[in-house]
Amino acid sequence: MKEKDLRYHRTKQRINAAMASLLIKKNFDEITVKNICETAEISRSGFYLHYTDKYDFVEKYQLEIMARGMKIMKEVAPRGRKAVMLEILRLMTAEDNVLALLLSDHGSATIQNQIKQLVTDNARQNILPHLKGLPDLNDVEKEYLLAFLSNAIFGTLQHWVNSGQKETPEKLVAILDQFVFFDFV
Repeated sequence: MKEKDLRYHRTKQRINAAMASLLIKKNFDEITVKNICETAEISRSGFYLHYTDKYDFVEKYQLEIMARGMKIMKEVAPRGRKAVMLEILRLMTAEDNVLALLLSDHGSATIQNQIKQLVTDNARQNILPHLKGLPDLNDVEKEYLLAFLSNAIFGTLQHWVNSGQKETPEKLVAILDQFVFFDFV
């Protein structure tokens, strides 16, 4: 059974690596399951063992990354805003870099909107309640603050990815820290 689990895990890793490789060259909308299978050197049945299509791959990948991101938020939040930003950037660029590439110009607008929504939901749950120094905001003002935060975060990350991630995560956090005026409780 361990051998089967190991093969299952390796196939999943190969799919992730294939998607990353393809996103460097092609737009997400141009990528097919056939492309993924050929690049990963797996059979279509191997792909379908994990995912129903490329959108299912992205959805499951996002959920996995968001779960890891939320865990990071909870563990690292007591160390402050910069520590959280750094760990999120490290998560984003770790392993196969698929998340970063999905944020790039090669990602699809639909997927990017889904990621923005996930960022907004995460900010609503894990950032907004922990901000200090904010005036009392009504529900409408909170929604605009969430839109501002999520679009600023997404746009900054997208720019960083599109420009080749030339700055290290540490350098990007130092740059962003100059512009972010809130802190965690």
